[in-house]
Amino acid sequence: MTPGPGNLPPRGRPPAVRELLAAHAAARQRTSDDHMFTLTVNGMRAGTFRLQLFTAPGARPVAVATQYSPGDGDPLGTWAEYYASDVWRREFPGSAEPPVWISLRLDPEPRDAPPEPFTLVTFRAGDDYELSSPQRYPVTDADVAALAGVPVSRDRGEGYQPWPRPPEPDWRVAWTVLLPRPQGVNRGCFTTAPPWWRRLARQVISRRAPRDCCYYHSVDWHQVSAAAIRVTRQARREGLAGRALGHRAAELAEDQDLPPQDKEALVALFTGSTTIRPTRLLSRRPGYGNGRHRITAMLDSGVRRTVVERRRRG
Repeated sequence: MTPGPGNLPPRGRPPAVRELLAAHAAARQRTSDDHMFTLTVNGMRAGTFRLQLFTAPGARPVAVATQYSPGDGDPLGTWAEYYASDVWRREFPGSAEPPVWISLRLDPEPRDAPPEPFTLVTFRAGDDYELSSPQRYPVTDADVAALAGVPVSRDRGEGYQPWPRPPEPDWRVAWTVLLPRPQGVNRGCFTTAPPWWRRLARQVISRRAPRDCCYYHSVDWHQVSAAAIRVTRQARREGLAGRALGHRAAELAEDQDLPPQDKEALVALFTGSTTIRPTRLLSRRPGYGNGRHRITAMLDSGVRRTVVERRRRG
């Protein structure tokens, strides 16, 4: 059964969820309701969402973030740690812990399907409001009401303003060692990104043979990145830029003589939400909107250059 509001059986919840619900349920009140809470990165809006805050004396705050996806910029699902960190920093600067974080994705187009469940997200908290290692659990409306102390609104709010047209994407060839060091890599065999000295060593003595420990290491990123550079340059020679370049590069990628898995990884470098997108997060920390695990695998293998997406104005 697909989880949805009210139909997640209590016994099916992970122990971490049961413990958190038991420890933090309290008679809170909604003390803030910002329909257009905005995360800004380097002077540009990264994403917006409705932020409802529920507080009570002596209780850990509860933050409920509701967002149209697509439609409200970078999604709550992949940017959870950055959005939650920003709320912690701005709304609860004196708190030793981040608020209990609950997110809800709304589809901007009406669909004949069950509504999405709320998602409870836990993090590992570090210094300077830094959050990492998000773990996501579906929870029911009743669970959220028990945490918040009152029923929680599921809509985007009357103060919602549509997201402006997104910046035009473009693709460029980048030296991997000059890209930001990936943070929070936690899938497959990854526990952390390689330190700088290992990244430099791999640039001298590369590892060419793919490994079978996980998907990311099983791709031949040397071959994939070389093909990505070729098709990007060919699309530019055809006079293309921005989204047109991405579409053409993806077409050219389909014609490359590569094994199926490597071809799939190549096409993903030019397709929608699967591009590698470095960015500077929260104005101080470099990071990625997407692609940190792939970049980590490239650094592990000693790939020198690859193709990444850059967003530009206009």
